[in-house]
Amino acid sequence: MGTYSVVNMAGSAGKTTTATSLAVQVAQQGKKVLLIDFDAQCNTSGWFGIQVKTGDKTISDVIRGETNFKEASIAIEGVPGLYVCPATRSGLDAVMVELTRSTDGVFLFHDRLRASNLDVDHIIIDCPGSYSVLVVAALLATEADDDDDDAVSGVITCTQPMLKENKGIIDLINELKSIKKTYRRDIKLLAIVPCIVPGSERQGYVYVEQLESVQKAFPLITTPPIRRSSAVPTAFTHQKPIPLFPKAKLVNEDYAAVRTHLQKRKCLA
Repeated sequence: MGTYSVVNMAGSAGKTTTATSLAVQVAQQGKKVLLIDFDAQCNTSGWFGIQVKTGDKTISDVIRGETNFKEASIAIEGVPGLYVCPATRSGLDAVMVELTRSTDGVFLFHDRLRASNLDVDHIIIDCPGSYSVLVVAALLATEADDDDDDAVSGVITCTQPMLKENKGIIDLINELKSIKKTYRRDIKLLAIVPCIVPGSERQGYVYVEQLESVQKAFPLITTPPIRRSSAVPTAFTHQKPIPLFPKAKLVNEDYAAVRTHLQKRKCLA
């Protein structure tokens, strides 16, 4: 079983779109996938039209030990094998405070996952878009199954071809180094997904230049790009993930190329 944290330190770079699209596509290949909404903006839950009502279980209840992943997760209609563990802003805001109060709070998410004995092939964690204790907890939870020699786990990040967003890649790498030094956990950066990429130089040479700089600096882990398209916000408005929204066919093909790139490197395979 592989565990993947989808993290971006700059925000607004296609992180949740990437997490949801890959989760759906991998499930459509016949794999069992658990997609965890770990972002207080709750956009992963929103992509699937999940509305948490009073009494419903969420990831916050799992972290507190008040329920388990099976009880808190929702089977997605039309995508056999895909389960989403939803979130609420109030729940994750409270959990973030609680984790900081405990000496080993950042390991609690990791411990819940390891003790869950989940019957899934892959776990994808959609993380907050800015640095917080939740991001640290998610990174520490990204760990391969000790009993599965073929399991590949680690971090997938997204970037727009812009200077600020590309700097977020360096910030993430530095954070992974800090985690290795502080917690003795070697979390790997597995992939960089360029998102919201213009289709031509006429739409901005700076985008082409910044994309080429990422590809040059990280040739092995930079995936094919995801095009800029109005179909993405339209799909979100209709609460349909990209692979389930016919008008987003071209973007879905881009994500299929990303998935193929990842699976050739044994990620999400």
